[in-house]
Amino acid sequence: MALLTVLLGLCLFIVPVFEPGLVQAGISVVESGGSAQSPTLQPLNLTLKGALAAAINNNLDVLLYKERIREAQGQVQTQLGAMLPNISADVRQTRRTQFLGTIGLSPVRTDPFSIFDTRINATQNLFSLSLIQRWRASRE
Repeated sequence: MALLTVLLGLCLFIVPVFEPGLVQAGISVVESGGSAQSPTLQPLNLTLKGALAAAINNNLDVLLYKERIREAQGQVQTQLGAMLPNISADVRQTRRTQFLGTIGLSPVRTDPFSIFDTRINATQNLFSLSLIQRWRASRE
């Protein structure tokens, strides 16, 4: 079955496509002066090792499994990230005036002034069995 797949891959790899200006699988078609010339055959240097590599690299099953491996690696990284510290920051600025009559002083309004508020929060789970179990499960 595997030999049949490789042979089919070789057949698909060697079949030329005739389009003006295209060079593929050892056949070149060149357009000059508005008319296409007849295709000229060039030797195709294809070794067994090269044919097997081309069949493997273009096999949809192999590409699908490589993508699944990358997806699983991403899930492991996501689960590991849940166990790392979480840091957040918040910065605010407010421009305001104050009516001094509300606090018992003379009834005048102050000049505009700015209030800056900066906060940094950090959280870390010291021990979470469920996070550790999810991380271990994603590695398998």
